[in-house]
Amino acid sequence: MTRNWSSFGGWLAAYAADEQSPAGDLARHAATHPEWPWDEPESVDLFRAHLEDTDAADSLFDALDDTWNQYAADLATRS
Repeated sequence: MTRNWSSFGGWLAAYAADEQSPAGDLARHAATHPEWPWDEPESVDLFRAHLEDTDAADSLFDALDDTWNQYAADLATRS
């Protein structure tokens, strides 16, 4: 799959938005929440705080941890 992205949110949308998986659930959550921190400095803690603020399901926290690690690995291969 060709991925065009420059941020975690972009990576998440490109990678997982159509997946029927925890990562897909997180991507859909991001897409449907206008307060998702799309343009903020990137930090897993920032995205975790958003999930806390929206009383997100525990499964989304687990998905965030997994997808953040995948994003970091993909980012490292781009450098």
